Amino acid sequence: MPKDALLYERLQAVGLAGRTFTVPEGLPDRDTLCLAHDPTYVDAFLDGSIGAAEMRRIGLPWSQPLVRRTLAGVGSAVLAARLALQFGLACMTNGGRTTLTPRTALRDAGVEQVLFVDLDVHQGDGTDAIFSGDPSVFTLSLHCAAQPFPHHPVAGDWDVALPAGTTDEQYMQALREVLPPLLARLRPGLVCYNAGVDVHADDALGLMALTDAVA
Repeated sequence: MPKDALLYERLQAVGLAGRTFTVPEGLPDRDTLCLAHDPTYVDAFLDGSIGAAEMRRIGLPWSQPLVRRTLAGVGSAVLAARLALQFGLACMTNGGRTTLTPRTALRDAGVEQVLFVDLDVHQGDGTDAIFSGDPSVFTLSLHCAAQPFPHHPVAGDWDVALPAGTTDEQYMQALREVLPPLLARLRPGLVCYNAGVDVHADDALGLMALTDAVA
């Protein structure tokens, strides 16, 4: 997609896409994909036999470039987890596809507890569904209560629904009330943070009032 190239160009322009910018080598294998997704679904997506209804939910027509782009995104998430555990912090800039990150950390790095902090404006139903019943991954979602999507929310471990028009101060106060106690109680070996920009006041569909200082 053009936005990926534009983002990379922007990172280059501000000096962030230099020696600290790492590109995944190769694509994740099927076994890795199946850590967070049903094997039948994985196979159908990879070979193009996935049904029309599933592709409508994805929102893009199936193609080999789509498969490769998706796998590259997953590979970025897997790499980010490895680098975060190695250096203490890593950022993935191409967005989404982060649900495999906790599972690969649990499998490959001996991490016992992962905290997934989802600050996208929508309730984290997909993440919650994948990790439902898994005590090794705790999900925290701060989201806008007025959002019409998801239509059928899946309860997470801790869901904090904020009203439309929430300001910087109100948002940070809500986060301060939940995040430090969670970190102290869980003592996670890895924290995955989904930083949704749709909480920004300039996002017409986000319904929140956060500024550049927070969003």
